[in-house]
Order: sequence, then C-alpha cells, then structure tokens
Amino acid sequence: MRKKVWCFILLQLFVAAAVAAPPLATKEAVLDAMRRGEAGVTFQECAQCPVMVIVPRGRFQMGSPDSEPGRGKDESPLHQVSIDYTLAVSVYEVTLAQYRDFTAASKRTVGGDCITDRVKTGDWQPNAATTYLDPGFPQEPNHPVVCVSWEDAQAYVDWINVQTGGGYRLPTEAEWEYVARTGSQRAYPWGDSADDGCKDANNADANFAKKYPDATVARCDDGSRNTAPVGRYRPNAFGLHDVMGNVNEWTLDCGAPDYLHAPTDGSAQLARGCDRRVTRGGSWGTTAKDTRSANRMRYSAGARDDSIGFRLVRVKE
Repeated sequence: MRKKVWCFILLQLFVAAAVAAPPLATKEAVLDAMRRGEAGVTFQECAQCPVMVIVPRGRFQMGSPDSEPGRGKDESPLHQVSIDYTLAVSVYEVTLAQYRDFTAASKRTVGGDCITDRVKTGDWQPNAATTYLDPGFPQEPNHPVVCVSWEDAQAYVDWINVQTGGGYRLPTEAEWEYVARTGSQRAYPWGDSADDGCKDANNADANFAKKYPDATVARCDDGSRNTAPVGRYRPNAFGLHDVMGNVNEWTLDCGAPDYLHAPTDGSAQLARGCDRRVTRGGSWGTTAKDTRSANRMRYSAGARDDSIGFRLVRVKE
C-alpha cells in the first residue's frame, strides 16, 4: 500500500513539473503558435526563459468607477481597451533562479540600496547591503526575484531577447490589467473584498499582521509572511499565477497621473511621467486597497524594493 502511495505522489510531482516546464520549443514552433494565436498554448523557448501562455484576445474597461472603495484619482477616466493581437504572458513572475542565471551569464553588477525595513521594522529605507541576493528575508530559487529596478528588468528582457531572437518585453499597464481582470470588472479578480483572496494571492493578511499589527490587512491567512514560491496560489482564468500579490510587477509605462490621454489599443503610456515607472498588482506587503486590479504605484526607474519584481510578455515580431 505504501509503495502505491509513493508511486501516486511521484506521478503527481511529475505531472506538476510537466505543467510548470513544458519541453523547450523551437523558434519555428513558437512563431507558429504566435501566428495562430491559440489561447492556452504554452511554450518555453530556452532553459532560462519564463514559461509563457497565449491569452485570449478581448476588450475591457480599464480603471475603476468612482464608487470603488480605495480607488485613486489616477485610475480615471474609465476607458475601453482592446487587446486585438496575439499576446503571450509569463505564467509565473520571474524567479530568483532565472534572474540569477541572467546576472551570472551577463556579468551584470548586483545593485544594492534596495528599500527594506530590515534595520527597523516598519521603517522602509534604502539599504546599501540589501540586494536581490539578500533581500532581508529567506527566499528559495523558486520565489519571485525582488530588489530589481525597472532598469534591471529591462536588462533581463534584453538578455532574453538575445537568447531567443526577440519578441519579449515588460507588459504595458493595459496588458497587465487585462490579464489581471480576466473579464472581471470588480475590485479584485475574485470579487469585491480582499478578505476572500487568500487562496488566490499573497498580500498583507492576518499572517502579515503578526509582524505589522498596525497594518490594514485582509481578514484571512494566505500562509506567507514575505514572498511565496511562484505558483503556490490558484491560477486565474488565463492560467497565470500571482498576478495579484506576491510581488509588485514593473510595467512598461511611464507614471502618467491619469488616463486622460491613455491609448485604447493596449500600448503603453510613454509621453508623460517618465521620471517614474508604474508597478501593478500589489505584493506580500501591500494593504488590501493596493491589491485591487486597478491600483497603480509609481517608482523611479532606478529604484529597488524588497516587494517589487516583474513578469514578461511576448508579442509577434
């Protein structure tokens, strides 16, 4: 009986591994998949590359209504956006192991001055010794990388494009919000309350409140104090993990103060606010209102933070 149980467990682990890391795809196979644009097709172009999935085309209302609790003025005006092109998105946030492979191969300098509260709890300040290799809390190779700037993420994109022949970049804000919502216009992808999201996202919760008792947290326990392994929480309707929570994610866009001049075709806002870039999704340390689908946060392109990472998208070349 015990042997049968272990065989079953090994089989489940094998299946899980197969889902997380499909066989490496040839350039021709990837180009064919992108040309066909068949939603749900997954691929991985190189051993260090993220696993990608093609998402459905569609349209959605970007931003938040005046009635949404916790909304910011920068989430207006509501406007319809069409994603009318083939878009593949990384299933998981870029991991510590993947980013470490990049820095080793490219010999990129490991940057410090990451914003952290490791010196004094609750006092978030840049710290010279805090880097993606030592963010101030334990991480395993399968955790999302943190303490990477927008510029660091762009360097990783450039390196991946050299490995694969091109097509990869950071998501635009519109693309990010589209794949976060997956058709929902509610405050959170799972509904109207952060309290219902602990099976879907790693954010400030009851566990977080044990260390930060004054924080406004979701009234549930997601089981993680800081980052969690990618894929621990339920995937969304497009098969993506951790779009909400775990780490804030860099987008391509400049930090425009509103959507008055926002494009409606999924492209990035690049004309205004380029002294800062936008992150999306909230993190292990953000309050409930900051893990809403419409929430926007801005940072200097050179800033590093122990709650910010990124994921990639791929488009047809």
